[in-house]
Amino acid sequence: MNNNKSDTKGVIYYFSGTGNSFFVSKEYESLFEEKNITVDLVDIVDIDVVKSQAKYDFLIIAFPVYAWMPPRNVTDFVKKLPNVQKKKTYILATYRHFSGGSLKYLSNLFLKKGYDVCGLFEYLMPQNFFVKKQEKQQIEDLIQKTKAKIKKDFQKIESEEKHFKKTSFFVYVMSKIVSFFFNIFIISKKNYIVDHNKCTFCGLCEQVCPTKNIIVKKKKRNVIFLDHCLFCTRCYNLCPTKAINFKKSKANYVRYDYFKKYYK
Repeated sequence: MNNNKSDTKGVIYYFSGTGNSFFVSKEYESLFEEKNITVDLVDIVDIDVVKSQAKYDFLIIAFPVYAWMPPRNVTDFVKKLPNVQKKKTYILATYRHFSGGSLKYLSNLFLKKGYDVCGLFEYLMPQNFFVKKQEKQQIEDLIQKTKAKIKKDFQKIESEEKHFKKTSFFVYVMSKIVSFFFNIFIISKKNYIVDHNKCTFCGLCEQVCPTKNIIVKKKKRNVIFLDHCLFCTRCYNLCPTKAINFKKSKANYVRYDYFKKYYK
């Protein structure tokens, strides 16, 4: 980092389905603030095109791993970023089971645009789509471990120590295959159904959907799902009456609303 830290400014671009990546981004924001480094925290859902990175000395992007790769909107966002010359860049991935080739894939996109990728970091977080119930204490313990890892990784960034995660060619290829089938057979489908006996048509699902994929027609008592779902599970996990469920599934899925306050 710049020796004169008060003159250093960075940005954290993030996408968060149900709060995990937002949490990691906020932790980094706080650590930078403690060092008197200004950081803008920007949800990529709120912006379309970034025309310039001139006002930033470095940038960070944080995202959740979906089927071993970055979500489609994150990939599209990076592809639209302007070309630069050697701007320091750090990539943060949150995951539950396996981060696959997600970090390498985004790193390659940044490198092609002239960004100087200096660190790839991954963080184990609670799962937002699961069958077995996660106890509150288990979630708390996992988050505390992740917070400790974030502090260690921040020290690497502060000291300008480069940090990379090796991804084998096999894992990288398999990640692309898994992601391809995920996009074709999962997120391209209308995955949700609504129990109209439980739904109050409050409109929260429409409000929090990052791709505007949901339309709530209160007067007609109907909820419409369009065809650009990311399968982030916000609507499912945050529905106050548990009226939204997965199609063709008899499993008793447990909902993850640990970061529910973020969406209020």
